[in-house]
Amino acid sequence: MMRWWQLGCLLVALCSLAVGADAAQLAGADVRTEGGATLLRLHLDRAQEYRVYELSAPHRLVLRLPGATLADRIQPPVVSQHGALRSIRWRQDEQGVRIELALSETAQYRVHEQGADLELRLAEGKSHARGGHAIIKDIVLRNTGHGTEVHVRGEHMNVNHNLFVTEDGKSIIVDFWQGESRLAREHFSYDDKYVRAITVGSARQRLRMVVTLATPAPAHRQIARGEGEWVLQLGARLPQGRGGQQVEAVDYVPNGNSPKLVIRTASTDANINVHQRKGLVIVDIAAAKLARKLERTLDVSAFPGPVGQIDSYQHGKGVRVVARLREEARVTSFQSGNVLTLTFHPVQEVGKVGERLPYHGRKVSFDFKDIDIRNALRLIAEMSDLNIIMGDDVGGRLTMRLVDVPWDQALDLILAAKGLGKVQQGNVLRIAPLDVLQREYKERMKAREATQDMEPLVTEFIHLGYASVEDIKAMLESARKQGGGGKAEQAAASGAPAPGTSESSNMALLSPRGSLLMDKRSNILIVTDTAWRVENIKRLVAELDKPVQQVLIEARIVEATNAFTRDLGVRWGGTYANPAAVGKRFGHTLTGGIGGNLVDLPAQGPAGAISYSLGTLSNALNLNLELSAAEADQKIKVLSNPRVLTSNNQQARIEQIIEIPFTQTTAQGGILVTSTVTREAKLSLIATPQITADNKIIMNLEIHKDTPQANTLVPGGDPIIDKKLLTTKLLVDNGETVVLGGIYSKTVGHTKNSVPFFSEIPLLGKLFQRNQKEDTRVELMLFITPTLVGSAGEQLSGRGG
Repeated sequence: MMRWWQLGCLLVALCSLAVGADAAQLAGADVRTEGGATLLRLHLDRAQEYRVYELSAPHRLVLRLPGATLADRIQPPVVSQHGALRSIRWRQDEQGVRIELALSETAQYRVHEQGADLELRLAEGKSHARGGHAIIKDIVLRNTGHGTEVHVRGEHMNVNHNLFVTEDGKSIIVDFWQGESRLAREHFSYDDKYVRAITVGSARQRLRMVVTLATPAPAHRQIARGEGEWVLQLGARLPQGRGGQQVEAVDYVPNGNSPKLVIRTASTDANINVHQRKGLVIVDIAAAKLARKLERTLDVSAFPGPVGQIDSYQHGKGVRVVARLREEARVTSFQSGNVLTLTFHPVQEVGKVGERLPYHGRKVSFDFKDIDIRNALRLIAEMSDLNIIMGDDVGGRLTMRLVDVPWDQALDLILAAKGLGKVQQGNVLRIAPLDVLQREYKERMKAREATQDMEPLVTEFIHLGYASVEDIKAMLESARKQGGGGKAEQAAASGAPAPGTSESSNMALLSPRGSLLMDKRSNILIVTDTAWRVENIKRLVAELDKPVQQVLIEARIVEATNAFTRDLGVRWGGTYANPAAVGKRFGHTLTGGIGGNLVDLPAQGPAGAISYSLGTLSNALNLNLELSAAEADQKIKVLSNPRVLTSNNQQARIEQIIEIPFTQTTAQGGILVTSTVTREAKLSLIATPQITADNKIIMNLEIHKDTPQANTLVPGGDPIIDKKLLTTKLLVDNGETVVLGGIYSKTVGHTKNSVPFFSEIPLLGKLFQRNQKEDTRVELMLFITPTLVGSAGEQLSGRGG
């Protein structure tokens, strides 16, 4: 049996290596404190290359995950305003995931790889001049037996630096900005399991150190730095501590309907036993210690998946981690180094009916008459493996009959029957009357409010670059009015705030003592409040004070003959020899009676009828070249090529107006007065772009085409103008060209030239006559190309451009 289990673990490990080449996904993060330091754990579904940049003014740490993605609807964890880590922000762009950490001015960091996860250890250090530069004086390579350590010694080794791994994984490159080398030579060769050579050189105001690896970069890499030494650790981690194994982390990783439980120990030789009982998955780690902060209960019932709760606590001489299931699940596990990962796969139950209850405990049956409530709670404690504490104010008797009810539901029913509440810390459950728990909660809130009211006020000058200081000030004052009275007057039955409720009694960004001033001339917002509230306002302003995206809309208005429309693609959406010239095929029925083909050129109805056609052209068709060639062949006439730059959700208007004068006679006091007035005939394009999250563009288009009719001026009246209007809404890729057509003008004429007398001779008269018939049709076509424009004015590349 053990041999089959080992074979299964090997297959899982090989599968994980096979998918490791793909980009990783950031599933979440958690923050905890340990020994005065702040630990940030980034949960990734696979090993991922990363790059670290340290920035100053203010002090920040930027972590780049090239090619990685963010899981759906994940938010950065909220951190305390005190300590080395002040805030966390992340976003996904075309290069991958960018994580920005706001740090205190004296914060120092270390990066550790924990399986697929990344752990950053942030701690306050001695203040050092960030204006200094690194000075490398010595490089020492040390073999620890478990791996290799590269010790780079010198001065100011904890200043800004960049680290990244080459694409082939055979080199690690470290850049120290404004660095200086005082080494005796530039190249060092080694005969080591991990390191082949180290080269140090200066270029472009930076000192670059290239570590050439004997094999592609190992999965385990750690960075440690101090004032006088910078250390790169390659290979397995050293066992930490003696006298027993140490459990360093117990983390829950949401992963859709298949969440993961990740347990990390200090070394790779932990004795771990995983077994399953009905509704429970139990992990026992023999001869191990659990940090006090990890003795806890994680309520994960808000996440999808079969796991409802995770308990971790000291169990005898070892550590026990219990995952309580709320539905049947198949559990797979694999261990990589010092990290054990359990994945819970839900088993679909056929014919399952009814709403899923939020209870996941083992089912129990009780049938008692007039039982003391303290004894009933003791029975619950035995069923749940929890420790229960009750005061003298918990008492009374009750009668109950429960059959196949989850123990946690039975507990809630018993507490509700007697007006009791609960507070859980780890595997210890405290039972007390609800009014006692609510009173304690309010007292904690009052104490916190009193502490906040005593904090000193600070003043910050926030310079706005793009947003209006009046708009930002009005928004902040509106938020204060809406949240100023928001005191949490209700506590949950457990005596703690309900999920999603802050313990702060004031939900506004500004406290009652805070104030806002603004200087319109310099666009500066002056904020006075407590330090942590000012920091929150600065983060909000930083998110809002960004340039609005702009769209360059280019329109080409063309009069085309039938031959040109056939050359352009005969029937858009039909059979064209170069299918790349057709960007999309629209299956919707459009106004004007268009059928399955987007451009159809059969015989039309009465001249002047209006309909429109729609198509898209991709990069395969060079539109400018095609139009120039067609104009040279007299197949088209380019009427106009206007361009307009507008902001997101702002209307852009392009117009060409012809004023037609005509004479108008009016009677004034019995006298006829003749005056000249004008009437407008315009060709206009009105477009309102909306940029979507995936950089596509939704355009509301309104097109007017007015054509004055020749020789149709009614005596004493207005000239006759043929008006055509097109209104539509389109979704277009960045740089893609939309083709609008179907507005036709048709000319039918018959000209007869003849020689007098001779043309009237029977039979021979045809020789002295010339009959000419004209039947031409010209189509008005509009080529509209929206292109996103960056903040520096450059056009952003897209699908079509």
